[in-house]
Amino acid sequence: MAGAIVEACRNKYPEKAAPKEPLVKLPPEAAEKLAGKFGVQSYGGSGNIYNGNEKWRVEEVTIFIAEPGWLQKAVAHSKNPESEEPHTERYKVKVSVPPLTSKDFSIDVNWRSEEKYEWFITDAQGIEQP
Repeated sequence: MAGAIVEACRNKYPEKAAPKEPLVKLPPEAAEKLAGKFGVQSYGGSGNIYNGNEKWRVEEVTIFIAEPGWLQKAVAHSKNPESEEPHTERYKVKVSVPPLTSKDFSIDVNWRSEEKYEWFITDAQGIEQP
């Protein structure tokens, strides 16, 4: 009986999600304060992001994974489309990393664990803290 009352109340008065603050691209000086680790395993990718900023909460990062020597291959491919394109992948990762803390994350990746790679954080979105 109590469950039916709770359900009826939730149907009549649904919970409203708190309004989300708009995410902003971190300025270069704030993005430079991000660090982390990343690894590819047979089950996917996982890592840790450290937010070295005092006034930014990081909510999303873009991880770029590429084979070693990818930039040279990309330049060669731009000059000669018949040459091999480098293997690269980009992944947007939802994280919520408060200032001066770190968070672990896991993502599905399209990368074989035995394939060598380099990785970079190429973009970060967050909310400036007061």
